[in-house]
Amino acid sequence: MDYNIVVVGASGQVGSQVVKELEARTFPVKQLLAFASGDSIAESVEFLGEEIAVQTLDNSAFAGADIVFFCTPAQVTREYLPLASQAGAFCIDLSRASLEESAIPCIVPELSSTALLKSLNTVANPPAAVIQAALVLTPLQVEFGLKQVSLTVLQSASALGRKGVEALRKQSGALLNGRPLSSDTVVADAPAQLALNLAPVDAGGDFYSSAEEIRTTLLRVLADADVEVQVEVIQAPVFYANGLSLACQLEAEMDETRLSRVLQEQQGLKFLSSAQFDTCGTSVAPDYDAVPACVTQIGQNRRINLWSIIDNLRKGSALNAVQIAELYVAG
Repeated sequence: MDYNIVVVGASGQVGSQVVKELEARTFPVKQLLAFASGDSIAESVEFLGEEIAVQTLDNSAFAGADIVFFCTPAQVTREYLPLASQAGAFCIDLSRASLEESAIPCIVPELSSTALLKSLNTVANPPAAVIQAALVLTPLQVEFGLKQVSLTVLQSASALGRKGVEALRKQSGALLNGRPLSSDTVVADAPAQLALNLAPVDAGGDFYSSAEEIRTTLLRVLADADVEVQVEVIQAPVFYANGLSLACQLEAEMDETRLSRVLQEQQGLKFLSSAQFDTCGTSVAPDYDAVPACVTQIGQNRRINLWSIIDNLRKGSALNAVQIAELYVAG
């Protein structure tokens, strides 16, 4: 069976990546329609060698749609997602709108099931850090139990969209050439200067989640595990790929062999030795459908530290959403 697909926000960074993932993974598409808000219209997006015109989003966009991807700011999703749901479409929300609704499940496909998705009409795509952390923490929770977890998210400029990437490029060029930063390099949603700088992110915006949102969403994905979770988000001077440092205290004793085995067996996780790892995401590209992770330290009192990298545009966003759609149609 082939499906009528609608991508809302198709001209944006995430929406255009959803279109690419649908093609790359040969998703069974009968018809693809692309929409964007009036101030974000691009002429077209390419799909299977054809140019698909990007149309202006309106109330008639969802007629006949089977699956709708919302890759828009939260306020646009809040307005149009109910219309898509009423039209009978299965809605996958890549914005942050559905994270506000505790009744809407946040889905990491490797940790979910076809049966669950078939009973739903709307699901949320979790923040990239939640996808990362859940794939690492779930096997640890099942095998050893989790007592405490501290996450430090190193957020790349691409979390702010194309304007974040462009601002980091311009700021880096200016500073490396001894020039002051001009007003056209400032990003309103950024917590501070992006280039050559690290800065804590106190609150989220339209483009990224706050530390508290990451914490609460992670607990939802972990099915309310009885674990203390603390999150810190740091804006890092990196174009793409988010880093994640995890410091965990386990409930049960473990040894290194057993620890390696449970992480190696987790679907969607690529367990590596620290010698194979980098900090800029360059090792992510060849196997971007799996999240790389490694153990950096095994300490006393059942404490371990881990490090992970995620391609935040692919597995951290667009690919995860397409994998949700694949799981939905698998039954």
